[in-house]
Amino acid sequence: MYSKDILTGIFLAKAKGHISITKNEDLLIGYRTKLTLNIRGSALFLQGIERSLLQFGIQSKFSPQQNKSRPTPILVISGIKNIALVVHHLLVDLPDANDGLRDFKKAVRIVAESRHLRLEGLEELFKIKELI
Repeated sequence: MYSKDILTGIFLAKAKGHISITKNEDLLIGYRTKLTLNIRGSALFLQGIERSLLQFGIQSKFSPQQNKSRPTPILVISGIKNIALVVHHLLVDLPDANDGLRDFKKAVRIVAESRHLRLEGLEELFKIKELI
């Protein structure tokens, strides 16, 4: 439905990266890291993006309502493999609308290289999280 160039424009204009770091005693380092890319818009627009991303092998999840307090449609891309594919194929080195994806791409690199499992990588993520 959408070409690669159109998807690149959509991600540069509409995508917002989110870094979640939660305490988890079951893990060796004591923290769980989760990265997500969120896009908000109309339901038809987001469903078109979801179908287009599948052509690149990128899984995403469309929800017609984010939650009860925020009843807007949302498309969520999670999982480091899916996010790394988005960064590799679609997020080129251009400035984005919110100026937050550059730092998010650094976080993706840290998690993709499994550096978040060591103290130095986790500290880098905390610094990046403050910037976003």
